[in-house]
Amino acid sequence: MRPDNALTYNNLGRSLAERGLLDEAIENYKKAIELKKDYAGAYNNLGIAYAEKGLIDPAVENFKFAVAFAPDDPEGYNNLGLALTDKGSLDMAVKAFRKALELAPDYVDALINFGNVLSRLGEIDDAIESYRKGLTLCPEYVEAYNNLGCALVSAGIVDEAIENFKHYLSLYPNSAEAYSNLAGALKDKGMLDEAIVNARKALKLNSSYADAHEGLGMIYLCAGDLVKGWEEYEWRLKATGVDPLPKPKWDGSPLEGRTILVYAE
Repeated sequence: MRPDNALTYNNLGRSLAERGLLDEAIENYKKAIELKKDYAGAYNNLGIAYAEKGLIDPAVENFKFAVAFAPDDPEGYNNLGLALTDKGSLDMAVKAFRKALELAPDYVDALINFGNVLSRLGEIDDAIESYRKGLTLCPEYVEAYNNLGCALVSAGIVDEAIENFKHYLSLYPNSAEAYSNLAGALKDKGMLDEAIVNARKALKLNSSYADAHEGLGMIYLCAGDLVKGWEEYEWRLKATGVDPLPKPKWDGSPLEGRTILVYAE
């Protein structure tokens, strides 16, 4: 291997990364950059390696270098958008994905990723548009059907949401999340028996899935089964991450002069 060849170090880094040797890959990407300070591809690969290690801040930093040295490369902006999303910088992620799509309007990964961050921001109509375009271009992008279904539920387009969840489950029948999402959509449609069946399927796949328990509780409550409903609905505390107060819970017995504290969850 030529020790003065940046491309060689970059390629070696990619080979190591493919084998899961991320620390070694990172060292070789850094060597490539030492030899070629404006090596956008090495910065991009270095950012990917950091992101895979869960080191989001250095990932963002290196993706920014990548797009600075290769401003016409949509992949760099897409990767930057993903890292910014993981960092929680959603508005900045939107800008990165918009730039990627400005450079490559049919970039499917960017369209789906853009839809994901728009959904998180509550920009549901734009998210749906982005998902739909991505799936029109690439119907094989399976995970997007579940994400589109969630956005459609938020928009009140329940029939289409159900179709998307069912299509996703026809391809990935072991997805507890998708069964739970389908159950919620069926509840919104008023199809409570079918909703219960699908919520139970979610819990059969993952018995500790708090969101599915909470969703099943809501379905039971809508069906008038208050005992099962309130029992399952207690899982909402785990689903939302709310810490219980360091006080005993009221058990429904007479207060007999005592006070009860009611607080928002």
